[in-house]
Amino acid sequence: MGGALLVQAETLSRLPHRGGNVRQRPGIRKLLLRRYLIFYRVDDEQHRVDVLRFWHGAQDPRRIRLD
Repeated sequence: MGGALLVQAETLSRLPHRGGNVRQRPGIRKLLLRRYLIFYRVDDEQHRVDVLRFWHGAQDPRRIRLD
């Protein structure tokens, strides 16, 4: 599963805006792979994607830190 998450994160270099926006966190996006979420930020000016966190959906969402 770890390898699949990394492959999914690497695809963001080609299609960075394909994930959905995180409502409570402007500028942060999320991508779903099975029960896991990949949280990331897109910097269009520098043509860069920063992966912030891999998160299992069974974990308490109030504990997510994306700083």
